[in-house]
Amino acid sequence: MSCDELNTIDNQSWLYVHVNVTKEWKRLLILLNLQRMIDGSIANNLTFLIIQSLVEYGGLSEVNIARKLICFGVDKVTIFHGVKSGVTIQLMQKMFYL
Repeated sequence: MSCDELNTIDNQSWLYVHVNVTKEWKRLLILLNLQRMIDGSIANNLTFLIIQSLVEYGGLSEVNIARKLICFGVDKVTIFHGVKSGVTIQLMQKMFYL
């Protein structure tokens, strides 16, 4: 799964979530969700939107996310990489306690 935050010219923030699936030894890239962030791009909101996207559009339960998620990738967005409360840390903690 890969995520990134996108800011438009009119200062709207968007989050896109896409997943990589391997089917018959071919890698398929699927855009799972593109959603406008209304409550801001804080780590708690981003974590909630990512999990909601996987449950609602990916057809996974939270337990299946913990079992099937192999890697989480982001590109140069510090809110995702925060050492104490970043999205990556929150996802690991949520999935570890399921």
